[in-house]
Amino acid sequence: MSKTFTSDPGILKRHIRPHIERPASIRSTNARAMSPSSEDDMLSLPPSFDGRQLRKLRLEAGFTQQQIADAVCLSRETVVAIENNKQSAIDGLKWKTVRNWCLVCKGKVRYETMNTFTKYLVGQVTKK
Repeated sequence: MSKTFTSDPGILKRHIRPHIERPASIRSTNARAMSPSSEDDMLSLPPSFDGRQLRKLRLEAGFTQQQIADAVCLSRETVVAIENNKQSAIDGLKWKTVRNWCLVCKGKVRYETMNTFTKYLVGQVTKK
């Protein structure tokens, strides 16, 4: 059974399914992995993407780098590189990963934080 995630009406609407083997420390009804069926999932982010925005989400949600890495299927070293804006990590970052990162953090961050991040993402899309 699929559900629809919408952080803002009409923005980032995607069908999702539960992630298999999510660590119990970050399991919640809001923490879901995205279905790999969408072509958009494999699109890269623009080089101007700021990984510090993802760090803000992670810190406010109270997750360690290892917990977020496990939840979005990355290594902790890759999370560190993304959060520190290492260009090679940003170049390899996919929309699917950012979306999953948001979904993991969504239930634990303030609405204003998620709304600000969503607006930032929309700005990145319009820069392309």
